[in-house]
Amino acid sequence: MSTEQQNPNFREAPVDDDVIDLSEYLGLLLENRYLIAGITALFFLVAVVYAILATPIYRADAMLQIEGESSSKSLDQLDTLMGSESSSADTEIEIIKSRTVIGAVVDRLNLVTVGQPKTFPLIGDFFYRRNAAATEPVDPLIGLESYAWGGEQIRVERFDVPDGMVGETFTLRSSGNGAYGLLDEAGNSVLSGQVGKVASAGQIELFISVLHARPGTRFKLVRQSRNGVIDGLRSAIKVSEKGKKTGIITINYEGSDREQIRAVVNALSQSYLRQNVERKSAESEKMLAFIEQQMPLLKTELNAAEMALNRYREEQGTVDLSIESQALIERVTRIASELSQLRLERSELIQKLTEDHPIIHGIDEKMKNLAEQRREIEEKMQTLPATELESVKLSRDVTVANELYMLLLNRAQELKVTKAGTIGNARIIDEAVVQSLPVKPKRSLIVAVSLLLGFIVAVVLVVLRRALNKKIEDPAVVEQQLGYPNYAEIPYSEVQGQQDRERKKRLQESLPQLMAQSDGDTHVIESLRSLRTSIQFALMEAENNLITISGPAPEVGKSFISANFAYLMAEAGKKILLIDADMRKGHLATYFGMARQPGLSETLSGESDFDAAVHRGALHENLDLLSCGVYPPNPSELLMSEAFKSLLHKVGEQYDLVLIDTPPVLAVTDPVIIGQYTGTNFMVLRSGQHHLREIQTALRRFEQNGVHIKGTIFNGVEVMKGGLAGKYGYGYKYYAYQYNYKS
Repeated sequence: MSTEQQNPNFREAPVDDDVIDLSEYLGLLLENRYLIAGITALFFLVAVVYAILATPIYRADAMLQIEGESSSKSLDQLDTLMGSESSSADTEIEIIKSRTVIGAVVDRLNLVTVGQPKTFPLIGDFFYRRNAAATEPVDPLIGLESYAWGGEQIRVERFDVPDGMVGETFTLRSSGNGAYGLLDEAGNSVLSGQVGKVASAGQIELFISVLHARPGTRFKLVRQSRNGVIDGLRSAIKVSEKGKKTGIITINYEGSDREQIRAVVNALSQSYLRQNVERKSAESEKMLAFIEQQMPLLKTELNAAEMALNRYREEQGTVDLSIESQALIERVTRIASELSQLRLERSELIQKLTEDHPIIHGIDEKMKNLAEQRREIEEKMQTLPATELESVKLSRDVTVANELYMLLLNRAQELKVTKAGTIGNARIIDEAVVQSLPVKPKRSLIVAVSLLLGFIVAVVLVVLRRALNKKIEDPAVVEQQLGYPNYAEIPYSEVQGQQDRERKKRLQESLPQLMAQSDGDTHVIESLRSLRTSIQFALMEAENNLITISGPAPEVGKSFISANFAYLMAEAGKKILLIDADMRKGHLATYFGMARQPGLSETLSGESDFDAAVHRGALHENLDLLSCGVYPPNPSELLMSEAFKSLLHKVGEQYDLVLIDTPPVLAVTDPVIIGQYTGTNFMVLRSGQHHLREIQTALRRFEQNGVHIKGTIFNGVEVMKGGLAGKYGYGYKYYAYQYNYKS
């Protein structure tokens, strides 16, 4: 009977399933330590191989300075109005990364053409880099002559293809003595040529200046899109200001070719400085062109004014001007000169600024005031005598035209001097230098991270596999969910597992394999002794002394438990009969080193009587064995026969206990047939092998046929997972290790 029936006051201690048991997880990790170590080692190995074979990436960097003020001072009011401050660092950074500046670098270095040796996949680059200093092509490995192994060189000066073939990969094959052949992606010959000469075929032109390789060595040639190369460089080149408002700009570029990345950074710095100077001088040149366009017109106006004044003097003679008239002429001349200067200044500024700019508005307001003053003076001049008035007007025109012409002449000379002495507001502080050590990959970091990542992945895999495994490992689940008590938990035996594997291989089929006899003091046998005690109490309520041992599926350990339990019962002084009722795959006889036939099948079929078929004293004087016999074609019909019923009645009277090992119930109906004659039935479950639904189906199959299952026996329990107490954290079986039980 169960513990509750024996003691009505008994209550199980509540178990909180939500509590995280750290010892359980630690035990899980220790149990799977070899899997975790293997996965971690695999990650480590992959990381080491990658760190060795990965292409090293180097960095080239240069430093520029953007000066806060222009190095050349302006010579007139225009520079004062416009200011001489340079663009901000952010603006200059965007200029450096512009298509114009980077495009000049692409054209100068011919970056649209890619020509490089073909190396063997995965490991070829490693060997090519290791032999990079070789002056002659290195001999190929194991006859792979078409690949480059170090020392090969190629320089493509020009490679022109039609627009439709831009981006396609061509193969250039060295023919020896400077000759080569070009193949398309399909392997078709496109053209052939000689180093130092232009080779062409249709719209394809190729000029190679250097080709140093063994005959048969292949190279990869690609004509890339110019815009694509520019966009790629814009993304790869890093330009930033060093600090805030320092005007110090750094240019960084990373790549595997040390010489190329240094050339790219230096070319980019030079391209930026060149456009910076050209941009400054372009302003002066544009202003100079405007002034030179206006000077002939002003010269013509000056000549016309002088001729008009001379003609008037010849006709009227010299007119003596009064002091008032001379003062008016000086004032109107000064105002006209200022107006002319403002118009010139406005014309120059309007090329850079809009009409709504505050500076333009300020000039317009000054011109308006001067025009008002000139109008007032001209009204006063109307009061002068006609002869004196005309002389004043002509003198004014000559003076104004002369002043304006001299102003433009001086301005033109200033702009010529400025243009000739223009320098940019940027300078190179440090030219490009390639660091001696690669920045990528960081080998030590990769190895360290891979170790950590491998361990994490392994732990997650183990925990995830455990979480997704819905198979029952806790006998308490069966008790709580299905209501069937568990009579014993049999620990997993590595010794028995090894014996079973050898038996399946038929290496030791004829040798005794009964653990209860050979190794009777182990924790496994001690658990079976505990089962013996529990079953003796269960038999008090049974209607007969017949016990069946069944299971839901094969390989759960029914025969192992039946054989060892029978031996222990015989050892306790009971007269025991062990029947192997699995007439399909029964093998109980192998545990006792006896023949399988004659046995139960011969007894039921009438070919042999019970006394001739039974093995008396099977390893113990109190233990008899009736093996399964020859596998018959109709085992179920034999078990349903009257002969089987009579046999059970007969042996039940002769023995203290009859133990019957049956086939799995989900495979055949034999256990259900046998269970109808027995008073006590047990079902063996193997830890971690059954889903709850499978167990429920097996129990239902018994109950639907009127066979009551007394309880379960949990076999193969990992009581020492990872060196700790079992999965459930009880640890009560741990004492079986510490206290050595003796029979």
